[in-house]
Formats: sequence, structure tokens, C-alpha cells
Amino acid sequence: PKINAAASTTRKVERVGILIIDHGSRREASNEHLEKLAVAYQESNRCPPHFLVGAAHMEIARPSIEDGLNDLIAKGASRIVCHPYFLSPGKHATEDVPALIAEATLRIARPDVTIITTNSIGSNVDIMVNAIGNVVEHAVKNDLKNENDGLGFFGDVMRMMEEQQ
Repeated sequence: PKINAAASTTRKVERVGILIIDHGSRREASNEHLEKLAVAYQESNRCPPHFLVGAAHMEIARPSIEDGLNDLIAKGASRIVCHPYFLSPGKHATEDVPALIAEATLRIARPDVTIITTNSIGSNVDIMVNAIGNVVEHAVKNDLKNENDGLGFFGDVMRMMEEQQ
């Protein structure tokens, strides 16, 4: 079967927006952290080239959720995945953020744009266990380097692994 090269090159790639949402803070460094996380994801190998990544805050700081959605739409997103960046599936992650997304979706009034919400990052136990394991492993390797680190057999194994590298 022949492939129509002209048809395959003129196909429009659908842009998918990813909006990472946290609580928002009066502490500017906390808000900047979310922006840096969004940029890091956008530039990572895990982010497909047709994804557009943005950051927004539930309250206190800007951009708001509605601002973030509007920005992604203005950049060409026709589908948007909102991700509550919360460690626990508490009220903000399970009720407040989804309600704010629903309200913003109604105000934006763009039926041609699909907007969905993921579960919070903390609701995925496997991801959290891996993240905790990575952070603890890093601390053990870098911060508990002395021979009498109190880790017993585990410390001996870690030192042996380091010596083999």
C-alpha cells in the first residue's frame, strides 16, 4: 500500500495542554517552584513534543486555574489535562480544585476544548513509594557516609555497592 506523503505532512498535530495545579502561596519561592517543575516536565523526555505545559494555583497566587486554562487554549491546546499537584487526596485535591476547574470551564465556554482532571500525585501510592525511596536512597548515599552510620547491614551493603561503581 502506498502512503500519501502530502496527506501525512499536512495532518495537523493536536496540541495537548497539561496544567499542573498547586495550592498557591504567599511565599514567592513556593510559587516559582511550581513554575520550574512545569518547565522541567516540558523539557523532559517524558513530555511529548505536542504537549504544552503550564502551572496554576488554586488560590492566593497567580496565575489562577482559569488563567492557566486560557493560556493553554491561546497557545493552541484543544485538550487539557489538569493535574492537582498535592501529596494527599484531601479536600483541596478531591473537591476544591475540581470545582474550580469546572467553574473555569463554564466561564471559558469552549465546547471545542476537552478539559479533564487527574487524581492528585499523592493518590498514586506506587509513584509516591518510588519517590520516597529515591529521596531516602540519595540521603543515605550522600548524607550518611561515615562508617558508623547506624544502618548496620544495610549501610555495609550500600558501601559495597559504592565501591563497585
